[in-house]
Amino acid sequence: MFNDYFSVRVLIPAEGIKQLQCIMKYFLISFLMFWLGANGVTVAQGKNTGNIFRYEDKRFFGSIGFAGVASQVDGDMYGGYRKLGLTAGPSVLVQFHRNWVLQTGVWYTQKGSRDGRLTGSDLGTTIEKYKLNLHYIDVPVIVNYVFKETYLFGAGLAYNAYFSSKEVSETMNGTRIYDPGEFRFNRHSAELVLNAAAMANKNLMLYLRHHISITAIRDYRYTATGTGNQFNRYFTFGFAYLF
Repeated sequence: MFNDYFSVRVLIPAEGIKQLQCIMKYFLISFLMFWLGANGVTVAQGKNTGNIFRYEDKRFFGSIGFAGVASQVDGDMYGGYRKLGLTAGPSVLVQFHRNWVLQTGVWYTQKGSRDGRLTGSDLGTTIEKYKLNLHYIDVPVIVNYVFKETYLFGAGLAYNAYFSSKEVSETMNGTRIYDPGEFRFNRHSAELVLNAAAMANKNLMLYLRHHISITAIRDYRYTATGTGNQFNRYFTFGFAYLF
């Protein structure tokens, strides 16, 4: 009897497969670039270009960074890092110990969620697309361990200031644009940041980060999809120019 009422098939459309392939390529390219950058450090050292995090030489650095974003929203019924975006901003790095670097900055970040699926059931077949675009100003504070004066491995917290969003769902019944005033997001939230970075040369840093919300970005009472509180989760891979 349970199966009679709840017999549902979920099929992956061609668009979903293309999105999955795009995400896999993104992370493969990110991994390869990070690996090549890390190995490029060894080559650079062989050419006597010097290691940038040499405590005796310099302790304060400024930087401008740019990165790609692959994100999802935990709690919205949709899985997978399908929402691609960008993040950019200035940072300051302070080497307060031979083996430790404090890093902070102000970043603009595009986050959100995306899904497209074909769902079949006893009641018929529906095509559903969901798009959520979120815009934040982030202020991360990361403590990094310095390895061989060239690599950084760190963790920290980030303050997230939400300032705009656009949320749309599409079905065979039509398109719905959700009012951000009714389905509102929390203006302030926080997240955990895990960081790995390598200097490709004395000015160029490559990095990979994982960001996980530790406070809700939207309360369950105001969610358009899902049944619980919602949280951001995303990866960033990019570069920073140090000066």
